[in-house]
Amino acid sequence: MEYNSRYPQPFTLDQAIAFDPAVAWDEIARLRNSLLHLKRTQEELQEYSREFASSKEDPEVRQAMKENEITMHVSLRNVHLLQG
Repeated sequence: MEYNSRYPQPFTLDQAIAFDPAVAWDEIARLRNSLLHLKRTQEELQEYSREFASSKEDPEVRQAMKENEITMHVSLRNVHLLQG
């Protein structure tokens, strides 16, 4: 059975299985670092929305938050995939 994601993926399950363990661990570290920065960015965008854009919603901020959510979802999925 093949897994089909809603979002573009940087590698497939078959590719992840074939990774050298050192490459997999490097990718996990990179993804975790990315997740940390994305989470921080989300918090900053939420704070901005509460403090400065309370009178009306900023469509660019809303779009950035949506894109961050998707990227975080994909990155977390890839960490789980690589960890096996």
